[in-house]
Amino acid sequence: MRHRILWAAIVMACAVAAPAFAAPWTFAPTAQAGAQYDYNPVLVPTNSFAFVGNTADLNAELSGKLDHQTGRAGLTVTPRLDFNYFPSHAFLDQDNQYLDVAANYNFDRTSWTATSQLAHDTTLISEVGTTALTAGDRRHDSASFTAGPSYQLTELVTLALQGAFQRVVYQNVGESGLIDYNYAGLNGVASYQATEKAKLGLNVAVNRLFVSADDLVTTSYQPTVSLDYQLNELWKTSLAAGPAYVTSSLGRYTGFAGSALLQRTAQLYTLSAKLTRNVAPTGQGVLTTQDQIGLYAFRSLTERLTMTFTAFYGQTRELPTNPVVEIITVTGGGGGGGGGGG
Repeated sequence: MRHRILWAAIVMACAVAAPAFAAPWTFAPTAQAGAQYDYNPVLVPTNSFAFVGNTADLNAELSGKLDHQTGRAGLTVTPRLDFNYFPSHAFLDQDNQYLDVAANYNFDRTSWTATSQLAHDTTLISEVGTTALTAGDRRHDSASFTAGPSYQLTELVTLALQGAFQRVVYQNVGESGLIDYNYAGLNGVASYQATEKAKLGLNVAVNRLFVSADDLVTTSYQPTVSLDYQLNELWKTSLAAGPAYVTSSLGRYTGFAGSALLQRTAQLYTLSAKLTRNVAPTGQGVLTTQDQIGLYAFRSLTERLTMTFTAFYGQTRELPTNPVVEIITVTGGGGGGGGGGG
């Protein structure tokens, strides 16, 4: 199955890229390295009798951005390799591979975008903030695709529609309870530029989780209103909130989803804090609510060298049975890269 996912992503990337091969390309490789502290690295539920624990690891990332832009069209291909080394817990060591493809085409008032992502990583990466009920390190393959148009109705009003599909496959699941699934969704957005600093939005998302092995279908509905506001030249904030409805043969859930972002962007650095609650699919074949708090800092040292710092707290709750998993990660590192032409 994972080979079919791989070929599907490659074929889509080649089909989108084919018309642009004769045009100039730019390539920008990057490399980063850092250290990370992890609380509950194996994602053990807080109400279980298993040892949660904490550990530290070293990480490195290599990536390259292949980019092509014309007056109306654009294509970006980004392969990425990610490595994590745990000196005291070798069974947690990870080597992950990703391939991202993004394409866009612009008309006078309409633009089309399409993206795909191929991931070959582990459950300790893929399940953080979603399942977080794995308690083990197993291989995970996924292919995600999104596509849709946006339309400039007036100078102040924009409409957009996006369809999404994700196929997730787990390897060597054993007694973990993980199960393959498909996740599809449709998202409609309307935005209104109320003032020079304020933008209002309405987002309606309908998503459906398919688990063929259990003949289980779970559907979620999330209408959300949002506000983006530029406080001044350096500070901006984004707020979004709305109800979340989840229904399946296992039961129903009605709750709240939303996010709040505060960000400061200067010439050499960016600082941001974000609080979110979301509903997302799980490797256990059901949906979870995710509560997350994140702090992020970016500093440009030179034209090509940067430093980053992130701190993340996450709590997930499976619906409708409600086992809870808590995780904390703190990461610091730096890296750099260059650009080139083709």
